[in-house]
Amino acid sequence: MNRACIFPLAPLALAACQTTEGNYIQYHAGQDALTVAEHIANHVGTCWFGGGETAFAEYSYAPELSSPTRPRVLIVNKADPEGLPQLVIEVLKAKRGSDVRLFGPLMATGQAAAIQDDVMRWTGGAREC
Repeated sequence: MNRACIFPLAPLALAACQTTEGNYIQYHAGQDALTVAEHIANHVGTCWFGGGETAFAEYSYAPELSSPTRPRVLIVNKADPEGLPQLVIEVLKAKRGSDVRLFGPLMATGQAAAIQDDVMRWTGGAREC
């Protein structure tokens, strides 16, 4: 995490840094959190786990959609389903729609770019894998 992103008297630069600083990737969606989370969860299940995607062969997913303001989808190791998630796709209620955050150890692997691309498309409402 880079904390050297503070510019004197430059609130726009600071705001821009705040959106990229942290241990997560964030996208914005115009729909409510639960609708976006359900859409993403359905595509994670279909595209990553139902379509024979070998990159996720050692993982399973657990949609946690019971919260209307902070639903999420967890990707966990099949060998340790009660262990720490390897990827969290969290959808938070925002002023105008919702924010989708991605974080976890899988975001530091070679799969990160493909994960980001898929989730960004699904956040925007894409229906294809």
